[in-house]
Amino acid sequence: MRFVSNYAPITKVIAKGCFYSHLRLLEVMLEDDKRIMMQTAYDTKSYHLLQQIWDALIYVHKKPEADRYEKYLEDRTTQRNLAASYQALNTFNISSMHNGLTEGNNKIATIDIPIMIAWGEND
Repeated sequence: MRFVSNYAPITKVIAKGCFYSHLRLLEVMLEDDKRIMMQTAYDTKSYHLLQQIWDALIYVHKKPEADRYEKYLEDRTTQRNLAASYQALNTFNISSMHNGLTEGNNKIATIDIPIMIAWGEND
């Protein structure tokens, strides 16, 4: 099986139509207003704000049951390394192609096991 990666950098973060401008450097991302707002929402356990964001971006068509949603919120608000996570997602590239931020290192070619790709209609 051949796998072709076309990882796009993480761009849509806060709300529809609100995009990161491909922030390359962690230092720049640490100062980004959208990242600061999200980290503040996590740090202050602003469940209502987080739920509004997730409903607009993630749970557009189907929301989790209320008790499960609450557990997701509790777990998510333990995150302390949001900027580093965003930066890792932006720069991780094991493909053979440039992803818009980082040249691929072609490590995908060293994977020697079957790979299944599942792609949902709204991914």
